[in-house]
Amino acid sequence: MNQKWIRVFLILVTTTLFISGCDPQRKSPTIQVSHTTVSSKYPVTVLMSTNSNIPIAKDKNPISAAVAAMSWKLSNGETVQVSSPSDIVAANVLGDISVVTLKVPDVHPIPLFYFLYMVRQKNLWTLKGILGSSIKPVLENTDLSPYSNLIHGWMTIKGLGRFEEFYSNRTVITLANLPTTDTDLPSGEKVSLAESELPTDHVHIVKPKQHIVIIEKKTDKNLTQPVTLFSQGNERGLYYRLGSRWICVEGNVSESNLLRISKALQSHVFNVLGSGYYIAQSLDAHTKSVQNHTEKSQQQKGK
Repeated sequence: MNQKWIRVFLILVTTTLFISGCDPQRKSPTIQVSHTTVSSKYPVTVLMSTNSNIPIAKDKNPISAAVAAMSWKLSNGETVQVSSPSDIVAANVLGDISVVTLKVPDVHPIPLFYFLYMVRQKNLWTLKGILGSSIKPVLENTDLSPYSNLIHGWMTIKGLGRFEEFYSNRTVITLANLPTTDTDLPSGEKVSLAESELPTDHVHIVKPKQHIVIIEKKTDKNLTQPVTLFSQGNERGLYYRLGSRWICVEGNVSESNLLRISKALQSHVFNVLGSGYYIAQSLDAHTKSVQNHTEKSQQQKGK
């Protein structure tokens, strides 16, 4: 009898194990799979950005001032501010002017960058201009050797300067045209560079005199320009005088790449130049236009 009960017990245990542990239809969903599905199906974008007053404790430094100045309301209902150092993409200080580049947190799958243009007055930093742009692959169409597929945009701030930004997820390059009243530019190594290596090599100053445009053409191809090379953290930059302005190039790049970028910017520098400048490629057409206008005026007077 005992042996019979033992056999029955073993049969029941085996049957129970088969039913509960070997069912091929049973699956255990994981949190990771669920999270991935939600993220890809529902992108997070910015609905609204808010410019806040900068607290006194934050306005002594351009980076802390820029971080404190901005917050964003996202499509997932959250309101965010930059809190991680990894979201501070770049920051340069050009005397009393600073450009701080922030990446908006928690926005995906297309990142969003904000360029904040800060100005220092009485040792306090305030926000003067904002440029926001997403990192969309369809916009990546600018090459600045050795960098390729950069997005670019430009900003003019009255009384502050003209700026053009070239950027990707990891690289930010700023080309700026600043007033010479900005006298506290970074100190650095003073060198002489060939003008052919600078963004404004093919730019000529134009002086209007009645209806005639006088062009100061360069006759010496070996002209050099006094330039200051400087570094700020992982940023490298240069600046020099052009007439009554400063031309500045800065980015989170190496010094050797900075000089290569400087020359590559020759085809873009017109975006940061105001009136009174003409690009060399258009000088002939401009001169012909002036001549035609003068000839027509003389013909009409002759009649």
